[in-house]
Amino acid sequence: MRVPLVHVWRKNERAYRAKLSRLLSYPSLTLPSLVPLIPADAELTVIDEMTEDPNLNGDYDVVLLSADTSSVNQAYGYADHFRSRGAHVVMGGYHVSNMPDEALTHAKTVVVGAAEKSLPTFFDDLRAGQPQSRYDDQSYAAEDLPTRPATGRTGRRAWRCRRSSPTAAATCAVRSARRRRTARACREKSGCYGVLIGFESITQASLKSVYKRYRQVDNFREIVDRFHAHHIAVNGCWVLGFDHDTEESILAMPERIREIG
Repeated sequence: MRVPLVHVWRKNERAYRAKLSRLLSYPSLTLPSLVPLIPADAELTVIDEMTEDPNLNGDYDVVLLSADTSSVNQAYGYADHFRSRGAHVVMGGYHVSNMPDEALTHAKTVVVGAAEKSLPTFFDDLRAGQPQSRYDDQSYAAEDLPTRPATGRTGRRAWRCRRSSPTAAATCAVRSARRRRTARACREKSGCYGVLIGFESITQASLKSVYKRYRQVDNFREIVDRFHAHHIAVNGCWVLGFDHDTEESILAMPERIREIG
């Protein structure tokens, strides 16, 4: 069974990540999370469009596509193309999980939410000649998270310590948190040189509005300082457009973030 696993990125997305890689480079965790879920006897080809393009002339049995909203139209084009060549196309990712009916106009099967249980079930059903159009099994536990690290072109390895937020905020694409034990995560991150933290907002009212009361803006500087004290770079992620955001608060964000460190 010939199976390409493709993480789809638009070209402008690639350029954006290329700029970031000069500051803090880390590989996507999507592909390493999915590879262990695919049957070992499959003739698997793993393609991250950050570094290579899929072979559109390839003859495949199953094509697995993952894409975010910004790249989903490109993924839909791939899905249409490979289906026309006789492949069974499976799509997943944040956009597909929220718009499965839309995705099914292009793919033959969609995986909603995390794939830890759904993808192996799909392959079992496929071998039995009864693949379903939709899979949505979120019953996996933290122990089901693949433990294999992702390794990028730089040779640096990335680990996921927690998936989603413990408060299941409305802004989270994944609503239920899965976290590894702290001691285990610390062992795996030995030699850590950088972390990605979703601070979300510099406005306490915005954090409160999405039930993240445990996150205190006044503590952000201390958090960053702790990492810097151990020579660990911090990649902070922020969300714009909360109800409490104003034009003034958004324009003030660069300076306030610089103050955090």
